[in-house]
Amino acid sequence: MKKNVLYAAVIATLMTGCATQESNNTATAPATNVVANVADIPEWVLNPSSANGFAASNCVKYTGNFSVDRNHAVSLTRNALAQNMDLKANVLEKTYQKMDSASGETSTGTSFEQIAKQITSVSLQKSQIEKVKIVNIAGVPQVCSLVTIPKVESEKAFTNMVNSSGPIDPSDKAALYKEFMSQKTTAELEQQVKTLANDETTNNDLAPAKA
Repeated sequence: MKKNVLYAAVIATLMTGCATQESNNTATAPATNVVANVADIPEWVLNPSSANGFAASNCVKYTGNFSVDRNHAVSLTRNALAQNMDLKANVLEKTYQKMDSASGETSTGTSFEQIAKQITSVSLQKSQIEKVKIVNIAGVPQVCSLVTIPKVESEKAFTNMVNSSGPIDPSDKAALYKEFMSQKTTAELEQQVKTLANDETTNNDLAPAKA
């Protein structure tokens, strides 16, 4: 079901994005052809993941200069990874605050997000290009790349963020680690941030006023 929803989202994106790249004289491909083309897109492009760690993919229209297009695709993919890392740090921060609130404590350590911004650039420097391939998407050749941040670097990022908060309960740390290392799309992380932010606002509104 999730994959079908993902396919539908990709189809909508392709029909919008590729139309702007094509010449106005190019006819729009029938929907059936688009569906067939999407079915042929590699899984690592549609749903980037890797056993090595965090992963992201991105594609750019093939211009005939593979070297330039490759660098462009990899650059966009690394930017996507950076965004994903920032969102994960945001989720981690709000989840930690929620844990503190539930236990009646208040965190005074350095923000996870502040630490994340310091380590994201370092992590991206150690990112690895796993795949680069010319993929036919809706009849348009595109150069796609898959870039990962090794698991060991992801673990270092988590440790640096958590250690910045001071002492933390082992069970809470295990829960935060599981959350941080989970493979979620950018859309899922953005929705999670919104949900946690709404929960935080609700809790603040319900909190008794100080005398």
